Amino acid sequence: MVRCPRRGKSSRDTSRTRSIARIRRLTADAQIPALLAYARHGRPYLREGRGYLYLNQTRSLDSPERVIWKVGETKNLGRRRKQYDACDVITQHRWFLAFHVQKRLLAERIIQLSFLSQSAGGERVRFDRRCPCGHRHREYVYFPNGKSVDDVVAIIFDALALLGETNFTIKRLD
Repeated sequence: MVRCPRRGKSSRDTSRTRSIARIRRLTADAQIPALLAYARHGRPYLREGRGYLYLNQTRSLDSPERVIWKVGETKNLGRRRKQYDACDVITQHRWFLAFHVQKRLLAERIIQLSFLSQSAGGERVRFDRRCPCGHRHREYVYFPNGKSVDDVVAIIFDALALLGETNFTIKRLD
């Protein structure tokens, strides 16, 4: 294996980064099958590993009647909840479920893309200013047609089934 002179990464790591960058240029609907094909060939997605996916809901700061959803990943669920509690930008958040999965990063990406797909009709929401908690708060989704918790969880289950993640545990967080 050849080492890249600039970053100390192997050529395999650089090739993986380029492949993922090409996939990310596609639309949300085209990215899902491309990422699944990439994973089926035994290629790891970034620094993949076990962990939690969490689902929470918050209200938009500019219009409080607007419900925004977030699916995120973490290795330590307790620490992530404390980070949200210390946050000034994300207020009125409500935790719903945590899923313990084998491929947390790939699962998070596939679920987020499923939210943004044409069939789900989600719109990406980003908070512009950096929060005192140190994060920019991206990857939030707003559904103009108003999805219920059950609808959002159904999208998550469908995405996990696409990945072959059938042996996962669910933890209620409310």
